[in-house]
Amino acid sequence: MAAVGRDRKSILTSAGHSDTVEQTGILDGNVAVVDDEPITSEVTLTNDSVSDSEPTGEPASLTSKLFKPQTILSFAVALVIMVFFFRRLNINLHEVWTNIKNANPAYFFGAVAFYYGSFIIRAIRWRMMLSQAGINPENGYDVPDNPRLINIFLQSWFANCIVPAKLGDGYRSYLLKRDSKAPFSSSLGTVLAERLVDLVVLFSAMTVMGLIAFRGKMPSQAD
Repeated sequence: MAAVGRDRKSILTSAGHSDTVEQTGILDGNVAVVDDEPITSEVTLTNDSVSDSEPTGEPASLTSKLFKPQTILSFAVALVIMVFFFRRLNINLHEVWTNIKNANPAYFFGAVAFYYGSFIIRAIRWRMMLSQAGINPENGYDVPDNPRLINIFLQSWFANCIVPAKLGDGYRSYLLKRDSKAPFSSSLGTVLAERLVDLVVLFSAMTVMGLIAFRGKMPSQAD
């Protein structure tokens, strides 16, 4: 005789909890009822249950990054370009060194500090622009902290110095995508918007400085 059965089960698979299983079965004309049989299911978390995607170990040090083949190759390319231009332009290294020694140290180091300090402001501004574009933790993107954004800026600036057409800006978007999984097109859009803002600020500053220098007159009419 075919077996006909009806099962009702409610199982909560968490540690320390138990549920009741009711089973009513008919087999060969005999009725068997099993009520209120407690069962216990326990979940044990082990190291094997941790996702492989989670980062393990300490982050790479600056020294290990400097000795990566990609880093060494980029420095080699930059060195070759420098040697090429030095020879083509007939630059006198002795005169260059003399001018550096005669430079005012306060002005020199002040300019260096101001230049590299601007990357902090740039990183903060870029984070704000990324947030406006929807690239933020609220939308599931793990945007790097400011020190890492500054590092990304410096790498992209270095790339701009050795490759044509400002390709370092695209490299900056690539690094952000690699770190936060942000869409490349969206992050590149923020970079282009940032460049437009810089252009407007530069043009405005040059206009104001020109008006001050020439006192509202054309260069040919200025004293």
